[in-house]
Amino acid sequence: MSVLPRSRSVKRRVTAALRTQLLSMQWRDVLFAHWRVEPRVIREHLPAGLRLATYDGSGWLGIVGFEMTDIRPTGLPIGRTFPELNLRTYVTDADTSASGVYFFNLDADDWLGVRLAQSLFKLPYYSAEMQITRNDHRVSLMSRRTESDIPPARFDATYSPLTTPTEVDPNSLEAFLVENYRFYTEGDQIYVGTIQHEPWLLAKATADIRANSLFTASGFAAPDSEPVIHYSPHCTVTAGMIRSVPSHK
Repeated sequence: MSVLPRSRSVKRRVTAALRTQLLSMQWRDVLFAHWRVEPRVIREHLPAGLRLATYDGSGWLGIVGFEMTDIRPTGLPIGRTFPELNLRTYVTDADTSASGVYFFNLDADDWLGVRLAQSLFKLPYYSAEMQITRNDHRVSLMSRRTESDIPPARFDATYSPLTTPTEVDPNSLEAFLVENYRFYTEGDQIYVGTIQHEPWLLAKATADIRANSLFTASGFAAPDSEPVIHYSPHCTVTAGMIRSVPSHK
């Protein structure tokens, strides 16, 4: 499937980021599945210091799954490749209003990658058995969490694009859901990290979700509505070190 060209200025920005960031990676065959959720339901699960971001008055919970390829410290010749799956919402810092992603959980099929992400980025990563397969434009992603001291979680879906991927309108719901370059996480305090990538090329998509217990594993009721589905073929991403948010220590 063809995609529209990207601007040279954005490519220069990403190239410069590759020289300064801690990690570089590729995200392939990305599934975005988002459910509209009553804001008060999500707010109950957020740490103090973060405020729920809404679009047209609604909160959103999203499942994002993809294959992370060639993830490595910037400059090293060899990387690792494995599937990843996460449950997220969208927030702002209560003091600065800086927007970003808040992760409730992230599953990955790479023991070393999980442990490094836990230590370097304070993210709630968990080990899982995962498989991603492709058949023409259809992608299947299956995941089963394998750690025994946390709630179990399964996900099984097949998804495919319906339209040609394009850059999104900056004022659209799509931009609110995907164009995020900052993430927050909670450990002994709140931490913030930044990522860099070119604007997402996003397609409307369809998904057959056969199993999904990521919501209940994080204390939410299972979704009872149809999700908004998007697909992106690939994205080059860099990530820097996290830092504590001083006012939230």
